[in-house]
Amino acid sequence: TDEILAQENRIACRLAVAEAIGEETGAASEHFIRRMEENTLTQLKLLKKEFSVSRFRPTFFEKDLSELSGEYAIPLKDGTKLVLGGKIDRVDLYHSPRGKTFVRVVDYKTGNHSFSLDDVANGVSIQMLLYLFALCREGFEVNGKDIVPLPAGILYLNGTVKAKLCHDREELKHREDHPFEDFSVKGLVLQDEEVLSAQDPCGNGEFLPVKKKKDGSFSGAKALITLEKLGRLSQSVEKIFARMAESLKEGKIAAKPLYRSKEKNACLWCDYRAICKKGPENPRRYRTKLGEMLTGGEES
Repeated sequence: TDEILAQENRIACRLAVAEAIGEETGAASEHFIRRMEENTLTQLKLLKKEFSVSRFRPTFFEKDLSELSGEYAIPLKDGTKLVLGGKIDRVDLYHSPRGKTFVRVVDYKTGNHSFSLDDVANGVSIQMLLYLFALCREGFEVNGKDIVPLPAGILYLNGTVKAKLCHDREELKHREDHPFEDFSVKGLVLQDEEVLSAQDPCGNGEFLPVKKKKDGSFSGAKALITLEKLGRLSQSVEKIFARMAESLKEGKIAAKPLYRSKEKNACLWCDYRAICKKGPENPRRYRTKLGEMLTGGEES
């Protein structure tokens, strides 16, 4: 029930805060904890709503890539290899009546993380794709059974409940009737009718970055990708990752940040921006219209 969910959430939040900062008290700390409880409870209610209809099931949390059946390694030009490590927030599986198992990887974001193949072509947002390809290539064990799944996609679950001032009862009612409006889903999903329906049976886009129209087509079609194109994308992403590693091995670490715009550039989040003083004077320009090359079999 929602009452039990709220109670368990409250206990978990306060345990997490106590572990992180100790048993700190005071009005400011209490306000922070209550905002945290509100945000996580809303997220939990959204997940509860999703999994009441979804046929995908969370199977692993904080899944370490070292636990896969094999080592996910990418060969480099000098004969060495690049071994991918890391932990995946959540791994969901769907066992299809067709006898196939599909996997998706899920990442939680407090901001509004976007995704595009243009970003990937520029070396951004490749981590989740690498995780997905590692799971599908190396496989893993579930209840004593070896699984080598097919890719269903990657999802970024965005959202933090925003504090809003309601000026009248109408605004308050809207807020109460739309508790999840601060949350969104971005990513890339397999263009397969059964797999899409298994994730979002209503097709209204509440749990996926695509929405089914009355004519059977989808809005947000850029978030759809065929299995064949996913195969080509995996090759392209591995090449990008390998080039990054080779550049590092060759000592190419010049301060040349990726620059898309004044509001979107690497300098904004750089830990060294206070002492670098260069800013985006010699940037690596964000190149557009490259995303399709990643799935079209062309060299990127």
